[in-house]
Amino acid sequence: MGITEISIWKKLLRKSNMRYALIRSQDISNGPGFRVSIFVQGCTRHCPNCFNKETWDEDGGYEWNSKKEKILLDLCDNKHIEGLSILGGEPLLHFEKGRGNEYKDMIHLVKAFKERFPEKTIWVWSGYRWDDIITRPSRMRVKYVRKFLSYIDVLVDGPYKERFSFPGLKYMGSANQRLIDVQKSLANFNECRKKGNENKYKVFELPPSGPIYNGPVKREIIATQNKIYNNQKGV
Repeated sequence: MGITEISIWKKLLRKSNMRYALIRSQDISNGPGFRVSIFVQGCTRHCPNCFNKETWDEDGGYEWNSKKEKILLDLCDNKHIEGLSILGGEPLLHFEKGRGNEYKDMIHLVKAFKERFPEKTIWVWSGYRWDDIITRPSRMRVKYVRKFLSYIDVLVDGPYKERFSFPGLKYMGSANQRLIDVQKSLANFNECRKKGNENKYKVFELPPSGPIYNGPVKREIIATQNKIYNNQKGV
């Protein structure tokens, strides 16, 4: 049996569970304030000079389960944690048509997070453009991807493009990406759709600098964060 056949059989035999590469218990790089971040496993986009090539392999990383979800949610249950950041890999990969049921784990995670922490935010980084997800859903499971987005606060959309990567970009890998206010943009799209004007929707973007952190800063928290960040520690 050749390598291609083995790869196909591995995908067929894989359990329909999401896989992840890393969970950071404290992250100050991906979103405002102190956050918990999860890097999901699997990406077919393969952007040149991607920062996270180790997350491309759909069979890599670790299998997700209810125990891991509880660990992540418990990490978020700290006063100094402002929210959850979901990166990859490609968080929306399994919302594509023809794939497994891994998307159910994604929906369950964001739903459980918002039910437990309604005041905290969820940020998602995706190589898909907003248009690809919302108005050109030929590749996506429309019902489920929109349900997922109903729990998301900010989407950083678009693929990483090295030629647009400049020093000082905040929360974005390259300048072609956008910080999208998902709830405002989704509400506007739904209103336009009701009126039969889907093509006249608006995308509400946050300033390129992004929201700033205004919460309490404790030296011991910063010291812990720096130690974790510098050593790339995770769960």
